[in-house]
Amino acid sequence: MFTLSLCLLMLQQKDEGLVAGPAVGATMPSLKVWQIVGEQREKQLDMQADVKSHPALVIFVQSDKWDRPVARILRQLDDAMVEVRKTQAQARIEIVWISKDLDKAKEYLPKAAQSLKLQTSSWNCFPGDIYDAAGWQLSGDGALNLVIIKDGKVSWGRAYAAAREEIVKSTMNAFKAK
Repeated sequence: MFTLSLCLLMLQQKDEGLVAGPAVGATMPSLKVWQIVGEQREKQLDMQADVKSHPALVIFVQSDKWDRPVARILRQLDDAMVEVRKTQAQARIEIVWISKDLDKAKEYLPKAAQSLKLQTSSWNCFPGDIYDAAGWQLSGDGALNLVIIKDGKVSWGRAYAAAREEIVKSTMNAFKAK
């Protein structure tokens, strides 16, 4: 009976996410991506150089875990970032699509971007597996891995197994924190 009660209690707890990404305070590691939708479209970038001059929320989405709830969270995070940009004009979201098939990503991501109509987000593809992102310590089980970068350093990171509404509030609270 005790075990059943403990299991039910654990199921009721709010998912605060697992710590993900480099350690807080660490310099953002290099990450070579292809920008599919954004200001530097069709260019290979090192996100470390691209992001060090402005605050960014880097969202890792594994292509095989893409679904409507994940898309809805991206939309809500983008809407929240629109508000943040009223006081932090350079803030933005960098979506990193994890896929071994770069050609398929180049075909699909513009359609996803057009459908979601995100205002503060660029879409990038990391051509590989989530475990190939050296130095990032991302969860392979997570539907979403989110890392906040400020002044070129990691200030927060979480991985979530499922896309839920609470993610938006906790992520944006962390982003707004000094």
